[in-house]
Amino acid sequence: MMEHPVFAWAPRQPSWPVARLSDVVSVDQLSSLSLYQEVLVPVGAAFSLFVFLSSPRSHQWVYVVANRPDHDFHDDDVAFARSVQPALVATMARWSAEPALDMTVILTQREQAVLGHLAAGLTASAMAHVLGTQPATVRKHLQHTYAKLGVQDRLAAVLRARSLGLLHDEDLSLELTQQIRTEMRVTAPPPIGDTD
Repeated sequence: MMEHPVFAWAPRQPSWPVARLSDVVSVDQLSSLSLYQEVLVPVGAAFSLFVFLSSPRSHQWVYVVANRPDHDFHDDDVAFARSVQPALVATMARWSAEPALDMTVILTQREQAVLGHLAAGLTASAMAHVLGTQPATVRKHLQHTYAKLGVQDRLAAVLRARSLGLLHDEDLSLELTQQIRTEMRVTAPPPIGDTD
């Protein structure tokens, strides 16, 4: 499996990638690998979509992969995977039995609220709407929260906050009713599959 192109590609990514195998290496390059011909094609994984749930720069890789035998994933599939990535990370955090870090982080009430909405997968614009403020203000709260948690992005923030006990199970499973209350439109994602 070390021949798999994702093993060489992922550690060079800035953080939390979502990518098709064809984004990493061309089909012509891939088809020249024995791994592709002898393993991936026979098991129906000629085309793959990777959604990382941990930073590939960390000591442990956690990701979800979807495979197809006959055609590549579309841009809509990649966009959908990116939209559900925070929820997948939050779900993984719920199952994690990682002990709390020996670190005390004190968040303001507003930072704690932003963190809760972050765990629910809301964007900065959606948080601003819920909190009755501007997206730039939410982004400032996010920057302060990231700095206090010692992380660089939203997914790492959720995981670190969970391990520190700043987020609990009920925070990681906020219902869509909160979005409905703020009169946001909730639309179904495009179906994953053949859209030809």
